[in-house]
Amino acid sequence: MGLKEELEKRLIGSKFRVLNEKLYKNKKLTKEEIKLYHECYAQQVKKWPVNPLDLVIKRIQETSPSAVVADLGCGSAKIAQTFTNVHSFDAFPTTENITKCDMENVPLENSSVDIAVCCLSLMKQDITKTIKEVSRILKKNGLFYLAEIRSRVVSVNKFCCKLEDYGFEIANCDTSNSHFIFIELKKKKEINQEIATKITLKPCFYKKR
Repeated sequence: MGLKEELEKRLIGSKFRVLNEKLYKNKKLTKEEIKLYHECYAQQVKKWPVNPLDLVIKRIQETSPSAVVADLGCGSAKIAQTFTNVHSFDAFPTTENITKCDMENVPLENSSVDIAVCCLSLMKQDITKTIKEVSRILKKNGLFYLAEIRSRVVSVNKFCCKLEDYGFEIANCDTSNSHFIFIELKKKKEINQEIATKITLKPCFYKKR
């Protein structure tokens, strides 16, 4: 790699860290920053051995390609470009086909979707309300595909146990990737309010250089 390419790579990484931290702190982004974020995100994921979104798409193709899908925090809405029955939601929509919404208040009816997806989109530290919304909009036996940065999950076992308290059954938990964990869940029952406790992720803040 030449000096120019190396400098461009570092610049992309630096910009991505700044924008990521703004999102984790729930700060608003300008249209230009939203566009830049998605460009930087695409470049970052290219360096990973596996893109978790590709895993999600593969699983949908294998199980139920005609299913009604809710893609929460959809980014560039790649799932909607692959399947027909997809509701795409994002706090910072990039196209007219994406509905602007807070993942804690999804504009869908109860038990209205077959599959829900949160692929590297859980930006807040406290994700309890989002998990409740996923449970609410999913039909019984509906599937929930969740991909999250490894470093944000303190204990995978405890994290999975907390998800089970929200009515989910862990169908598969893949921790083989060095960058993220990929969990496949099935909604088996409604939330047990007596035992369900707050679900949190570690914030992803970066040290200043």
